[in-house]
Amino acid sequence: MHAKNAYIEIAIAIEALALMAYAFSAFIVPLSVNPSNIPQAGGARFYENFVYNSSGLIPNSCLVFTADPTLFNINGKSAAQLDNFFNGRLYAEYAKEYPCLVLDVGYWCSVPGPIESNCRYIQNHTVLKAIKTAVYSPSGTEYGLYYIEGQNNAS
Repeated sequence: MHAKNAYIEIAIAIEALALMAYAFSAFIVPLSVNPSNIPQAGGARFYENFVYNSSGLIPNSCLVFTADPTLFNINGKSAAQLDNFFNGRLYAEYAKEYPCLVLDVGYWCSVPGPIESNCRYIQNHTVLKAIKTAVYSPSGTEYGLYYIEGQNNAS
């Protein structure tokens, strides 16, 4: 009787292993996709390279408002979340502490959603002076770094 139970347990174990192997193999193909073949990856990598190549144009005394502060921090720049632009108290503190403020119109400003809306609002309600811009050709998306020089008179 014990041998029969042992065979059943082995059969169940083999079946479980077979199911796990099948499930794993189903994910191999999606996991093996080259990142350059993922549509959004090209724009994100272009933007990241844009920041690496252009952040040196931003004076170290500036603060960058961005959706990706870490990207600027690792490039030696002070940065704050884009949402902090809309916090009057924080913005006033930043304006006192930093002689210049910069807007990063980066990758997340081109993705539909709240960050894109915030970027457009800032672009439409402030006076900006371009530091550097670049266009990602496949999509025509423009990325840019801009000095924030003040509010629009229309605001």
